Amino acid sequence: MTKEQIIFLHIPKTAGTTLREIVYAQYAVDRITPIYRDERFMDMETFSQLPPEKKDAADIFIGHFAYGFHQHLSGNRPYKYATMLRHPIARGLSLYNHLKNLQFAGSEISFSELLKNKGSQFRNNQSRYIAGWGTQKMLETAIQNIEKDFLFVGITERFNESLLLASHDLGWQLKPYKRRNVTSTMWATNYADQLRNDKESMQELQKLNTIDMQLYEYANKRFSQQIASHFPNAVEKLLHFENRLHQAA
Repeated sequence: MTKEQIIFLHIPKTAGTTLREIVYAQYAVDRITPIYRDERFMDMETFSQLPPEKKDAADIFIGHFAYGFHQHLSGNRPYKYATMLRHPIARGLSLYNHLKNLQFAGSEISFSELLKNKGSQFRNNQSRYIAGWGTQKMLETAIQNIEKDFLFVGITERFNESLLLASHDLGWQLKPYKRRNVTSTMWATNYADQLRNDKESMQELQKLNTIDMQLYEYANKRFSQQIASHFPNAVEKLLHFENRLHQAA
């Protein structure tokens, strides 16, 4: 494992729930601090009030918080950030399906109406997480933050490769896992398919994520360079890992 405390930004709908389970397979449970606005977990307000020794005890933090979380730490231990990014359109479709099936179940709310209630979640949300809330120059700041403070940035569409990179960057062991919270298979109605066939809504979704698309393209290129640099035999290693996954299924 790395000597730094790892701050894992769980950006919604980027396979973070699956990642959270993988985290629990990598670290001792008393060295993990999940932070969510959910009664099962600690929230940010409670964490901020913890004494320094409690904060220092964690080796990894994971939750729906943005860059800047390190300001709540004691400063006694070094830190690095980590996260997963997903293609912005795929993420937007997954988010729409999630909201329509959960928060707006039984409602005939349209995509344009949904944006009035949840617009910020669809608008360059990944860039805002990595740049930090309220940042004006989101793309520039997000890239600067990645280059300066992120030890690991995975790609959801390249999930197994991401775990391979995590084995190098975070010292994780490659272990079999199960996909969790996959919205396309959780409910009977897949609203993402309906939205995908709505040309006007898809154009709006693309306009809302122009910065996220640039960030994703940068991160994907960076990811490919890291895989090539760290794993000259990446294809062989990935094939071996995926064979283990198939055997464990």
